[in-house]
Amino acid sequence: MGFQISVKAIPAKALNIKAVQREVQKELDETGKVLQKEFAKTTSEWKGDKPTFAVTTGGVATSGGGRAFVRCYPSGDPNGVIKWVRLDEGTKHDYPITPHGNYPLRFLWQGRGRSYSARTRPRQLGSGFGSGEKMGTERKEWVGVTHPGVDPREWSIVLGEQEIGPFAARIWAAVQKGLAEK
Repeated sequence: MGFQISVKAIPAKALNIKAVQREVQKELDETGKVLQKEFAKTTSEWKGDKPTFAVTTGGVATSGGGRAFVRCYPSGDPNGVIKWVRLDEGTKHDYPITPHGNYPLRFLWQGRGRSYSARTRPRQLGSGFGSGEKMGTERKEWVGVTHPGVDPREWSIVLGEQEIGPFAARIWAAVQKGLAEK
């Protein structure tokens, strides 16, 4: 006994590329706002220098497909940006802190690694876990102090892992919405 396979061509609908690009761009802009809001939660309770977060989007209008992207990064106050990068990426080694000027360093000391209660934790977005204050009895000494380094908080990685699935779903929905337009 034999069988037969036949293929029937289905006429394609007109593709409105501009509508797809417009919908994807709207979604990229919205994703940028989500990323800014999430990162801002982490810096909301910081004292002193803190960054703002800028967003760049692109790749939507490239011919031949390409890839769409959204990038959120620290900007604004240079000292706040440096602070963010040091915390997000960590400082790999101990580094010296030396007195500036003609006065001793003053610091509260409770022992190595226990003299400060950080507001943030590695791999956790948000702020407010600790007091953000120094603890212990005050020492006034003419010494060089070695900072023990900072464990990387990895906020950028955590937010990327958290948003990759929802981002893909939102972009796919935007493409579908753009394809539905005539």
